[in-house]
Amino acid sequence: MNLNQLFLTNTMFYITLYVIYNTFKGICMANVSIRMDDSTKAAFEGFCDSVGISVSAAINMFAKMTVRENRIPFEITGDPFWSEENQARLRLSMAHANEGKLTKHEISEVL
Repeated sequence: MNLNQLFLTNTMFYITLYVIYNTFKGICMANVSIRMDDSTKAAFEGFCDSVGISVSAAINMFAKMTVRENRIPFEITGDPFWSEENQARLRLSMAHANEGKLTKHEISEVL
């Protein structure tokens, strides 16, 4: 092997290392485990398949958007059952029931 060939071989080696280094620098991937019920997982996988992305990609999008916007990227509301208004109505209904002030309704009336 002459000096030119050795130089080209070493140069190609270093260029390859440079490209590999710059390609993968900062791309350290971490594993995250989450727990969810089977039906939610199946429905989420079905949704992801329908829009052509993986579950991992969807969760990464959620994480990146959360970090970028510094908030959960959708509105989170409480269960209306536990609202003070509904709880007050339930307390009133229970008081009426305890006093025997109940009204009988047929199921056809509420459907």
